[in-house]
This record gives sequence, structure tokens and C-alpha cells, in this order.
Amino acid sequence: MSVRLTCIICPNGCELTVTEGENPTVEGNLCPKGVRFALDELTAPVRSFTGTVATAFKDVPVVSVKTDRDIPLQMMIPVARAAAALKLDRRLEVGETAFENIAGSGANLIITGEMKI
Repeated sequence: MSVRLTCIICPNGCELTVTEGENPTVEGNLCPKGVRFALDELTAPVRSFTGTVATAFKDVPVVSVKTDRDIPLQMMIPVARAAAALKLDRRLEVGETAFENIAGSGANLIITGEMKI
């Protein structure tokens, strides 16, 4: 059986065909990263979470955030729910951690937007 995937690792966006089996093969990749992406995607897919978190400040009611590392795909909804429940009551700088180990994912939620007055 074969599976078709679009690689998201680099801007090439290669259309990959993965033939599953004891020794899976990957075709269509323009670089070696496509092979690793395809095999990981079939066994343990991961993504970065990006979103917003509410704040207690009228001038900045929400601020953008992201995880500091990729998380398992099945953790996306728990992480999104945890982020939606947060409300920051202090101003943080870009790159600072807003919440550690969000939803038990092992990833920290970091600030990516300005909160300055």
C-alpha cells in the first residue's frame, strides 16, 4: 500500500509517495529531509502549535504564542484548550515563557508578539 504526502520541512513542498511495508520506501523527495519527514509522519507525526492567549491589558487583549518545540499531533487539541484557558496578568517580552509544559506536552508556550505599551 502507498501513501501520498506533501513534505512541509522546506519550501520545496515535495509530493512524496511512501510505499509501506517492512522496509518502507519514499519517492519524490528533492532532499534527504523528505525521507525523514515521511517516515516520521507515518509513525509519530509532530507539529508546532501557534495561537493566541488572552491578557489582562486593554491595549493588548491577546498576544501571539507558540510552542518552543514540536509536539505530538494528538496533543494539539489539549494544548489549544490549555492556551484558551490562560490569561496573562503580566507583560512578557518576545521569547519569554508564558506557560511551562503546557497540557503535559513537554513544550513551553512562548510569547511571539509584542506586549509593550
